[in-house]
Amino acid sequence: MPGKFNAADIDNAVSLYASGKTFAETSAETGISVATIHRAVKARGIEPPRPYRIPLSHLDRAVGLYVSGKSLAEVKDLCGVSPSALSRELQKRGIPARSRRTDLPMKEIADAYRSGESELSIAERFQVDRNVIRRVLTESGADMRDRSAAQYNRLAKMTSEERSLLTEAAHDAVRGRHVPAEELFARARMRESTLSHASPREGIFGKHLTGHTLEVTPQKAVGPYNVDFTVGPIAVEVLGGNWHAYKPEHAQRTPYLLNAGWHVLFVWDLKKAPLCIEAAEYVLAWAQQTSGNPAAVRQYRVIRGDGQLTASGCADDQHFPLVPASIANFSGRPID
Repeated sequence: MPGKFNAADIDNAVSLYASGKTFAETSAETGISVATIHRAVKARGIEPPRPYRIPLSHLDRAVGLYVSGKSLAEVKDLCGVSPSALSRELQKRGIPARSRRTDLPMKEIADAYRSGESELSIAERFQVDRNVIRRVLTESGADMRDRSAAQYNRLAKMTSEERSLLTEAAHDAVRGRHVPAEELFARARMRESTLSHASPREGIFGKHLTGHTLEVTPQKAVGPYNVDFTVGPIAVEVLGGNWHAYKPEHAQRTPYLLNAGWHVLFVWDLKKAPLCIEAAEYVLAWAQQTSGNPAAVRQYRVIRGDGQLTASGCADDQHFPLVPASIANFSGRPID
């Protein structure tokens, strides 16, 4: 389910915050929203600091520097007042903001971003606010990375030792804490209500599932888990990357969902079998079929993005693989 943050991502954000970073700095570094980090910090019993009130003398100096011609980024470096705080103070004092910069090298910025450099890094290099760089990139037609892609890009640049240190710090921040089941259930319900973990791929696939008599619920909370969709009695999981093949959580999720009364359907969306409307038609057809027999033994199935069945089983099975075996079937023939 690409585009979602796992527990390690959240633990890393909490660790950064606990080390002294602000919510905004942690969000900029990890790509996770401030609201999500705030909830995670609160859930772990870490007391957020009381709001910091900037001394009037600091604001006076910041305003004076800005009026003298300094940029928002330069003012932040000189006196520590953030661009957002200074902008609010300027508005409060009736001082108009200068027109946005037009002298930035758009091609150089876009090329740097496409090569993997982050918005924050580019902003610091040109001494402008991050939003200025985002505007330049948008106007230049650059394909903007989502939060998950930004985090992946950041980790890809790290050495194995740096990634190990990052993971260790995240684990140290929460090690030994038992999360009550009620808290896990509440988190799942929150994700369902906000759709905070829904990916663009799921949004496109979901459009093919609507407009029918069956009830479709995205990010449905089932105990401590969220499934991408429920369609009638079917829990649908869209698997969009090979990393799912090494995700041990599936060994617990699958029997849990089956025992909770759901049939489970895994849909692989990979280059050899991209997600298409045939997969949605398979989901709807199976949902219609199983809706007529609510007492049937719960089943799990695996299909490719083109709707071809590759594996199946039921709740009576004694063994559940770490992940439904489908990658191996992509180069071969679908099962009948």
